[in-house]
Amino acid sequence: MSDLGITDLNDSGFEEYEVNKRVRILRDSLGMGRAAFADITGLEKRTIENIEHERQKVYAWHIQKIGNIFPNYSTWLAYGKTLIGNQPTTPVRPYGLQKGQNNRFNH
Repeated sequence: MSDLGITDLNDSGFEEYEVNKRVRILRDSLGMGRAAFADITGLEKRTIENIEHERQKVYAWHIQKIGNIFPNYSTWLAYGKTLIGNQPTTPVRPYGLQKGQNNRFNH
């Protein structure tokens, strides 16, 4: 606990790169490669690769760009939890696709 009464992130059980892992889970769940995910979100392919390999932190503007395209996952992506309502707990493969199958996002 800091002098201001604020819990330090390390004391709260927060894992530093937890959001990075959720970016990868979302992309994989959608069956998208990094290039397709970059094209649709407006992020650089290299940025996505760096995020997924934990060489770069995820910033609010990354989440905003992804959330603009996939709004149902924005709360889950940012916090690992969902609000009460219609937001899914975790991403699911669209249209019943299995990993490795193509979907409308693949080029």
